[in-house]
Order: sequence, then structure tokens, then C-alpha cells
Amino acid sequence: MRPRFLVLLLVLSLPTSAWAAAGSGGATPETPRDQKEAKRERDNGGARHGDRELKREIKRSPAPVLTHFSVNRRRMFAYGAAARVTFKVRAPGRRAVTLRLNLLRPGSRKPVRSIDLGRRPANRTSSYAFRGGVPAGRYVLRLTGRDDRRNRIRRGPRAAQSPPLGIFGHRFPVGGPYELGGEGGRFGADRPGRTHQGQDISGAEGLPIVAPRGGIVTTVANQPEGAGHYVILAGSGERFQYAFMHLQRGSIVVREGQRVLTGQLLGRLGNTGASFGAHLHFEIWQGPWQTGGKPLDPLPYLRRWASWS
Repeated sequence: MRPRFLVLLLVLSLPTSAWAAAGSGGATPETPRDQKEAKRERDNGGARHGDRELKREIKRSPAPVLTHFSVNRRRMFAYGAAARVTFKVRAPGRRAVTLRLNLLRPGSRKPVRSIDLGRRPANRTSSYAFRGGVPAGRYVLRLTGRDDRRNRIRRGPRAAQSPPLGIFGHRFPVGGPYELGGEGGRFGADRPGRTHQGQDISGAEGLPIVAPRGGIVTTVANQPEGAGHYVILAGSGERFQYAFMHLQRGSIVVREGQRVLTGQLLGRLGNTGASFGAHLHFEIWQGPWQTGGKPLDPLPYLRRWASWS
């Protein structure tokens, strides 16, 4: 019995820490420093896990898509009314996208002009007033850009690009059926004591007379024994001035000093002054009208403008 009694006494005399070690399979207890290191390790692992999740989310997220793109006109004129470009970019989870409007010649990949549209709201329809600023010709408009994650915008099947947009420098001044008349109405035709300095354009009285070029109205007057009611217009961005004579009484809707757009109504075709039938007497001057400028034959210009107006 004595050996068993000695073993029991030895076991009962072990310190408490030894009992704890024995109960935990021999592991030593964690110190405060050990606990801090363990927490730091858990935090670092969580951050790395979060980064990986974010990268996977960005990779999974679709690129923004241009779902709508249209232009409200097929032709426009220099110094005339703007073309309204309307677009919508679908970009789930984004508030804005950065966009550019590019003008290209048909069949070309190099933009003639690139317009920075800045940051635009995603997931809703936006618009931009395009006013030209490029040489006359035909252009294709395309929208490009990126979202905040640098993803390029993809063009949807129905919003790849606009139909070609024609941009022209001038337009025909009569808005309706017309005739250019015979030799007697041409530039240089004989007149008593002078020559004819313009081109007569016949048409129904009341047809709209519009500005062939945007610019400043310099003169609005009436000459009962000659030009009748008339308007003089100085074209913008060029040295030409234009005269519109024999306008219908009471039809002039512009005033001196007023800025007008290409295609804007000036008055209506009439039969006032020294006129023997409803017509527009139209003149083009290089330089100031009647005060140091030179009259030009309007017929080649009118024929060219008529081809696209």
C-alpha cells in the first residue's frame, strides 16, 4: 500500500499550471503579446481577403454600354442652329462616366475633331448641342469614354454611331419652289444707266426668305422707287455681305444690329419697289455693300447651295 500512497501524494502536490497544461494537451497559455499578434494576423488576413473580393467584383462587373445614341438632324449649316446629340450609357453601380464626342469622315478611324463632354451622369439620358466648328463635309459622330474604373464604354448594337451628318457653309435663301429666271434677271444684265448687280429668283409671293449665312443685319430699309423693302446681312467668318430686295411689305422680322443664324427667317418674297412680279433680287458683295465692296455673280453660289439645301 505504501507505493500507491506515495504516487497519490505526488500527484496532489503538482502546481495548478501543470494541471492546466495537462488538460490542454501540453500547450502553453497565451501571453498578452501572443494575443495581440494573433489579432494582427487575423486582421491582415481579412484585409487581404477583402482586396481579393473587391478585385473579383470589379472583374465580374460589366463594362458600361452605350444603349442610345442619336442626332436630331441629318444636315446642319455653319453659324446655324445646333444639332442635338442625345445619348444614354448604362453603367450599373456607377454615378458618372467621362465621355468624348468624335467627328470622323466616313470610312476613317481618325477623328477630325474630338469634343470633351466631361463627366456625364450614367443610367439616364443626356444631350449635347453640337454647333459644328469643322470644315464643310459629311461626318460620322461617335461617342467614346470610360467609367471611374477605367473600363471602356462598349457600343450597343443600336447605338454604334449616327447616320452621316452633312455640314455645309451656306444654304439657299428661298424656302420653297423657285425659278432663276432668264438672261434679263442675271448678274451683269443691262439696266438703264447701269448693270444688274444681282440675281433675280422668282417664286410665289410670301415664300420665306432666310439667311444664307449667319451674321449681323446691317441695314433694314425701304426704297419705294428701287429696291423696295430690303435687308443687308454681313456674314460671319467671311467677308461677304448679302442683299435681299423687293421683300413683301410688313414681312421683315429682323432689325439692324441683330445677330441671326444660318437659315433664320428674314422676311418674305414680295413685289415691292421697282418690281414687275414677285421675286427676290439677291446680291453678294465681297466687302461692304455699296461702300467699297465688289459685287459678285451670285448664280454659281446659288446653284451650289441649292444642291444641298
